[in-house]
Amino acid sequence: MSFGLATLSGSLVLSAFRLPQDLLRDAGIAVLALLGPGLLSRRVGTLLERPFARLRGRGPTRTRTGLPR
Repeated sequence: MSFGLATLSGSLVLSAFRLPQDLLRDAGIAVLALLGPGLLSRRVGTLLERPFARLRGRGPTRTRTGLPR
């Protein structure tokens, strides 16, 4: 269900900005080409992970479980 909604909303955004419909497919292929080597090599995966490390939330502590209340 969510894949269909993501595809439909991506198509609507492309149509709204009058971009070619193949752009969504090409962007997906580019993301796979960038992230694929990270799945094959631990060293490359670590390098690709660094920019996203800042987005990580705080983990659980003694007083916090890490789950929302």
